[in-house]
Amino acid sequence: MTTGPIHLHSGVFRCSLPGELTAAAQARDWAAATLTARLGLASETAETAKLLVSETVTNAVLHTLSGCPGGSVTVEIHPGPASVRIEVHDAGGAATAPRPVLAAPDAVHGRGLALVAALASEWGPLVHGRVRGVYFTLRTRIPREDR
Repeated sequence: MTTGPIHLHSGVFRCSLPGELTAAAQARDWAAATLTARLGLASETAETAKLLVSETVTNAVLHTLSGCPGGSVTVEIHPGPASVRIEVHDAGGAATAPRPVLAAPDAVHGRGLALVAALASEWGPLVHGRVRGVYFTLRTRIPREDR
């Protein structure tokens, strides 16, 4: 698997990739491996994250300047004690703010953010200075202590 630079800074895992459609698969695999192998989270959490990372990275490439020549997309994983926050940073320039839409039953596209809204415990747009994109939070299992 080829991925962009991976950095760990203050407990945040980061992967930057070229703004191409192949980035969705690379980001999905990187996120799943990071969540299970490096953070020890349950496979159910990793499977949900894989789907949502794929959808949000694809949206970044298709609907923002990240998909233009020379563009990039960055995925960050912010582990917490009872949840994990995943951010997908894009290059901005989207025509509208990210929001779920009602896709026609036979539509090929248009369900990504509806999936994020349905499966994440929290989600929303990112607009912090130069950072643009989408974040979502997944609850994680808290290990039970032996009594």
